[in-house]
Amino acid sequence: MKSDVDGYVRYYNHRRLHSTLGDMSPVKYELIGGVAEDNLTEKVSDFC
Repeated sequence: MKSDVDGYVRYYNHRRLHSTLGDMSPVKYELIGGVAEDNLTEKVSDFC
């Protein structure tokens, strides 16, 4: 049962796409600094 839970947690955090995160996995969203890909260019241009 533990391996089932571990597998689901891996899926949920690493592979599941979330529409409010710009169709990214939660891990990818965190890795790019919490910016959805749709807004990434806009956020980067704010700093240039």
